[in-house]
Amino acid sequence: QKFGEIAFLAITADEQVKGYGTRLMNHLKQHARDVDHLTHFLTYADNNAVGYFIKQ
Repeated sequence: QKFGEIAFLAITADEQVKGYGTRLMNHLKQHARDVDHLTHFLTYADNNAVGYFIKQ
């Protein structure tokens, strides 16, 4: 199995809830699947970002 680790992703507070983080994460995951053939991703989140990562 091929695993990828997403250790840190941050969007400034004034740019949050505009979809930038979601688009960035989706692009990153698609690139990792297409180029590196990754099948699993491990992420870390602080308590304020848990909801975001659950949606991912």
